Amino acid sequence: MAPKRNSSSRKRRRDSFLAQDENLLETGYLSDFVVQCESQAWKVHRLILASRCVWFKKALNGRFKESTDGIIEIQNFGPDRVGQILKYIYTGVFPFVSRITPDRFRAPVDLYEVGDYFLLPEIRDHALSRLRKALSQAARILQYRMRLAIPHDATTISESTGDGVDTELCRQFCEIVEYVYGHGILSEVKELREALTGFYLKTELWFVNGQDEAINDLASVPQFAMEIFRARGRAGIDLSGARYPQFCSYCDIDMLSDNTKSPLGKLQLREGLEPDHELMLNACCQSCLD
Repeated sequence: MAPKRNSSSRKRRRDSFLAQDENLLETGYLSDFVVQCESQAWKVHRLILASRCVWFKKALNGRFKESTDGIIEIQNFGPDRVGQILKYIYTGVFPFVSRITPDRFRAPVDLYEVGDYFLLPEIRDHALSRLRKALSQAARILQYRMRLAIPHDATTISESTGDGVDTELCRQFCEIVEYVYGHGILSEVKELREALTGFYLKTELWFVNGQDEAINDLASVPQFAMEIFRARGRAGIDLSGARYPQFCSYCDIDMLSDNTKSPLGKLQLREGLEPDHELMLNACCQSCLD
């Protein structure tokens, strides 16, 4: 039991030190420097900033004008982002990024951009993780909507008539693709691009069925379109991330039931005979396939 008590004691001491450092940031006690962003200013401490952040270490090393003026003015980001970074430097607490937000994709990308600017790799990694989780959650939503939109008797993927969540996710995704690929620095980050292309490949069937405006928006980003084509490896639709119909198109058996004796045997994309060449799915259970 002794090691457990020692571990608990160390945690309490660490939390106490972090709380004291946060208090220094909030009160400016014995501060010797000022960080200014728009109308907000923070009274900070050179030793803490320089020892925990490479960007501030370079800015405070005596060879820059800011070092002698006693003030650094940051114009690249708003006060909220600068405040988050300062709090992280003082406490080690990552900025909070919610996946349930009007800008669920943009928020972590913005955080990544701030972490990259201030040379904080742990912030970049945290932001990338939050973006991947947000994209994963959104992909599950679209896949679920896509599954609900497939009537088992017609096997036609119809337009979702939900609460508009899918349309909003589509809009946000198109905007973040345009932002990342149109940003000189962010467009060079392979991990960001792979997260975005991965999301599209998982939800492609939803995009190509009635989302013409979104497809046109994404096609207007040449690098993204090319990476999708390369990732797919062929000029076709990748159904690997699609949810297949629950019922067999031929015998109507429930292929998703735990008690079924005939699981999915084949999923086939076919082109309908309608004038608009509507995309349709045929799902065949193993028994019918045999």
